[in-house]
Amino acid sequence: MICPCCFKYIEKEPIPYCEDTKDLAFLGVGFPLFYNFMRLCLLLLAALIIDSCVISITMNLQDN
Repeated sequence: MICPCCFKYIEKEPIPYCEDTKDLAFLGVGFPLFYNFMRLCLLLLAALIIDSCVISITMNLQDN
């Protein structure tokens, strides 16, 4: 694919979330920070879901 304004070749490759952030340094400073932020958000979300499930299950077992 060629860019219409600068006529340079555009390489579009999907970047997975598990990519090493050092490999994303060519995109600028913000991209490694974004991917680290997304990973930590997903980790925090998983921890909250697991924690709320454990609390809910123990409370339900104690009520019965």
